[in-house]
Amino acid sequence: MVLYIVAFYICLGVSCVTLTAVSFERFVAVRFPSIYTTFFSRKRILEYVIGIWTVNILLSALQWVKINQEVRGTQLILCRICLFFSSTTQIGLPFTVRRYRRQL
Repeated sequence: MVLYIVAFYICLGVSCVTLTAVSFERFVAVRFPSIYTTFFSRKRILEYVIGIWTVNILLSALQWVKINQEVRGTQLILCRICLFFSSTTQIGLPFTVRRYRRQL
């Protein structure tokens, strides 16, 4: 049962943070195309993926130390922040595209 809960929180955290990373990547690609390659080279993307998995595995592994409530609270707050950030970038994306279309 504990393994199922840990796996659930790992997948939940990875999904939320990955969604935020993809939203941020799209926003940078549209808003700042000149610096896009600086932030999103193949090496950096691999580092981002490893970092996302490492942080979520470490947060979920803390449940084995019997501090379940604090870790779950931390992960849920992290997911809420990530979902808020990805929502705001996705809401702002059409406005940015519309503004650049007018300039062309």
